[in-house]
Amino acid sequence: GPAVGLLGEQAAAGQVEEITTRLGLDRPAIEVWASWMGRLLSGDLGTSWREQAPVVELLLERLPLTLTLTTAAALLAAVAGTLVGVTASACAARWPVAVLGALHAVPA
Repeated sequence: GPAVGLLGEQAAAGQVEEITTRLGLDRPAIEVWASWMGRLLSGDLGTSWREQAPVVELLLERLPLTLTLTTAAALLAAVAGTLVGVTASACAARWPVAVLGALHAVPA
């Protein structure tokens, strides 16, 4: 289960049991979900199992880089799309349009 995934295959049974209890994984799934949902609705996203830090802090720490990458990708897509569109309209019925049409037909 998740406790073995966190501790590794070589973990002692006592360690696995302790982590299972500490994380509440020994309770019924619906009870764990209801408890998590209650905390979520109050703004508590919980603690990362791997990082042992509040999830909100981890998200806020990574937010600037995420926004930078997202913005760069959106700008690149807008520039590339504009170039393709302008090329297609300027070269209608010529070879660049056939190449762009063929590229567009390739499944993602």
